Amino acid sequence: VQTNTGFSSEELYHMTPLDLKPKFTKESFLQKIEPLLTHQEKQLVFETIHQRKDDTLYDVDIHLQVISFDDTEQFVAIINDITQKKKLQKEKEYFYDLSTHDHLTKIYNRGKFDFILLNELRRAKKYNTQLSLILFDIDDFKLLNETYGHNKGEKILQKLSSFVQEQMEESLT
Repeated sequence: VQTNTGFSSEELYHMTPLDLKPKFTKESFLQKIEPLLTHQEKQLVFETIHQRKDDTLYDVDIHLQVISFDDTEQFVAIINDITQKKKLQKEKEYFYDLSTHDHLTKIYNRGKFDFILLNELRRAKKYNTQLSLILFDIDDFKLLNETYGHNKGEKILQKLSSFVQEQMEESLT
């Protein structure tokens, strides 16, 4: 405990959960644990952020339950530092995004497009439904790049893909 939080066991003994939770108030904490207090739940599991003695913050998951001990109810909490897990999760999301999206336009790349198309073709066949596909080509784009420069061409691709994305989102609502 001391290695992770920076607090000694003696210090922790005199602290409340609010001392470790910078974003909790007494009211929000009571609201969070209400299902335990009213016996609607036997255990709560949630992620949150704790604060170390040196004021640094770290991600934790908490398994909290109430147990009876000597005719009194006591809270028992198992708290796991998940900072590394969160970091790996963000890296995984970053690399997934990198592998499925074009870095310039931020739209799906060819590999992701092929994957989606294959799944949609399978679904259309399975349910015997029609499938529509719209493709478009920008005529003489190479000429545009050569005439106005690659920076202009990139801006046009970004604006065009953004416009198409907005139109698709609008049509889905």
